[in-house]
Amino acid sequence: MRQHAYQRNGKMKKNFHFGTTGKKAWLLALSLLCFCTTAVAQITYTSVQSGRWSDPDTWGTRGTTNTIPGTVEGDVAIISTGHTVTLNVSPQNTLASVTVNNGGTLRYGSAASYTLKARNVTVNSGGEIDLAPARRPLTHELLLEPLSTDPATEATTFQNNGTVNFVRQSTQCNTIFSRSTKGPQSLIGTGTFNLGTVVMENTSTVLPPDDFASLPETDATQTIGQQGGRPITMQTLVIDNAVAQVRGRTSFPTSYREDNPTIVSVPLTISQNIFLQRGILILNRADNTITQPHGREYSDWE
Repeated sequence: MRQHAYQRNGKMKKNFHFGTTGKKAWLLALSLLCFCTTAVAQITYTSVQSGRWSDPDTWGTRGTTNTIPGTVEGDVAIISTGHTVTLNVSPQNTLASVTVNNGGTLRYGSAASYTLKARNVTVNSGGEIDLAPARRPLTHELLLEPLSTDPATEATTFQNNGTVNFVRQSTQCNTIFSRSTKGPQSLIGTGTFNLGTVVMENTSTVLPPDDFASLPETDATQTIGQQGGRPITMQTLVIDNAVAQVRGRTSFPTSYREDNPTIVSVPLTISQNIFLQRGILILNRADNTITQPHGREYSDWE
């Protein structure tokens, strides 16, 4: 890497000498400058062949950067048409986005349980995320969280317009939305969802204002499904939204407001459990239902 030094105060005298302390300080400053200027930049990785996530050949980086998505926070990963990329590591850093294009597949591997962290995940029409068959029970994770450099209100989104199959025999993948700042969390799309456990979590300690003159706060709204989307199947749903509040006023004129709810816009089939730890669950269409395997339906639960 080429570096340039600029001097603003004229030429340095030839007979100027550093003392011992000055030399140490100058060398320290130079080493810090070199460290900063050699930091790895965020990269957009596009698969060039099928293969393992951990293999630079999958991303066409061998002989250049020799890196893989998740080497630094904010990387971008794109799985191209016709390629199957097997997640065989848990990338250390959160990616800005992961996109699976038409005809592409992201597959969680079978050697161990893996975690993929990203702010946004998109499965385009004809794309797929699935699980490799395993000889023993495994629990993978897809963690949707903001980057450390994001604005506090940056949204996190899992949009599936293709196919997501997160349950395969004794192996499953949990979908976890987690953040500690106010910002939207969305599980949406027009594709097919077969999910394991879904967690919608916001642990922000900044409560909405209690001024009833203002409109309800929606900064931390959680969304499941979208208008025109297909029904979603999952094993368990956990809602823990610390900034969801129902506020009421009993003095005339009486009123109430719902801040930062969890809005469901498609029918849900939940095979195991629903945990509403903190939050407000709203079914946003007249034909919405939440169905459990014994046949009980929640069609007007808020």
